[in-house]
Amino acid sequence: MDIEKVTSQVKCYKRKNSEQYLITLRQGNPFKPNEDVYIISKAEYDEFEDDNKTTLKYYQQLEMDNKKLENIKSELETLKNDYRIKDYDNLKSKYDIRETQETKLRNKLDHLQERLRVALEEINQQQKVISDLSNRSFFNYLTGKLPESYKQLSEPERIRKEDE
Repeated sequence: MDIEKVTSQVKCYKRKNSEQYLITLRQGNPFKPNEDVYIISKAEYDEFEDDNKTTLKYYQQLEMDNKKLENIKSELETLKNDYRIKDYDNLKSKYDIRETQETKLRNKLDHLQERLRVALEEINQQQKVISDLSNRSFFNYLTGKLPESYKQLSEPERIRKEDE
């Protein structure tokens, strides 16, 4: 925003016991009739102008610094892209190796989970046999009658021996 500067002089008139000040504007001034205007002293205006020039210089310096930063940023992006291209193959091979390792570990995990499931089933079966043997009656103990769970536990062993 440009500030339009109009210069004039302040004239002082004595009117009875008071002073009256008058600022006369020449014809062709930029003001409209009854428009409010601000009046500042020449010293304040000069200070404003100096501040404005200083601000403008600072702004221009900032623009130059910003351009330098944009150039540096562009160079960094180029270097970063070059680095990405160089390391892409390395990262891809590492990824492939890790993917293979993950697949192997998943297979091992599945195998171990299956073994654990079978082991837990056998433990549960054996606990049932132990419980049935400890809870059988005295008569069954004397006659040597074994619980059904014991017979079922023995069957897989016999079948395994026959298969071998």
